[in-house]
Amino acid sequence: MKKILKGKIDEYGLIYFNATIINPENDKAVMEAKSIIDTGASKSHIQVELIEYLKLISKGDTEFINPISGKVKTGIYNIEIIIDKLKIESIEVRIIDDPKYPAALIIGMDIIKMFDFSYQSESNIFEMVYSSD
Repeated sequence: MKKILKGKIDEYGLIYFNATIINPENDKAVMEAKSIIDTGASKSHIQVELIEYLKLISKGDTEFINPISGKVKTGIYNIEIIIDKLKIESIEVRIIDDPKYPAALIIGMDIIKMFDFSYQSESNIFEMVYSSD
């Protein structure tokens, strides 16, 4: 199966997809959640409001280094996402430590590495290609 996902670029120049974010424990979901592609993030992150709305339960705590804030302690949560009918299961996410961040989800390298991706600057086209055998 090969699936091509076409991203959009927002007013800040950030590449994003609209995704459905699901709590696999209770199937509660948020549709059309802005999900930023961030190649500088090793892990994916989610806004606190969504953790509360989806009733996500922490699987434990961890620490990571934020280049601006330094060492940050955060909870780990499990979600599923659907982008253009492609479902990605068992994703561990951490908390976005900026409540003013302009997206619900940061898609980090833990997810990006599942795809081949390209950006064509002249035509402003961003694509992520998922292939499975």
